[in-house]
Amino acid sequence: MMHTGRFPMVDRAQRRAAVAKDDRKALALIVACFVFYATTLWATLVLPWWAAVVAAVLNGVAIGQLFVIGHDACHLAFLSTPRANRIFGRLVYLPSLTPFSIWHLIRNVRHHGHSNVRHCDGVWEPIDLADYQALSGPRRALYRFYRSHAGVLSYYFIDYWLRQFAW
Repeated sequence: MMHTGRFPMVDRAQRRAAVAKDDRKALALIVACFVFYATTLWATLVLPWWAAVVAAVLNGVAIGQLFVIGHDACHLAFLSTPRANRIFGRLVYLPSLTPFSIWHLIRNVRHHGHSNVRHCDGVWEPIDLADYQALSGPRRALYRFYRSHAGVLSYYFIDYWLRQFAW
């Protein structure tokens, strides 16, 4: 690692090694996640109810893992070619019912192009104090809940996924 001044710099060889993609490992991870997903889905259907609940939670973890892979593929950062990222990104988004092309438009173009810019972002748009004060009590509580650690999942499903992807 080279040092120039106070900030360490990464040389080209280190950067190349850090961003190198191994498609065999990436595809093995996709297969492993789909096997985990299929196994836990099957378990929810055949096990007694109390074990099916555990399997359902684990199935949610599998869906989350596939979603993370899809997120990276949508950024063209998971596999070595853009085409492979688009193909496998669509595949791994299926269990979460997330359309790849709309995700790309909303996430990469709108959100990353206009992060936290009001009326442009579409993901985590802030509201100003006057608009917050104009909300009803329940809407204020919901806004505060969505912005909490516990509320992120609810926000994603209710105000983001249902509103922008499901319809």
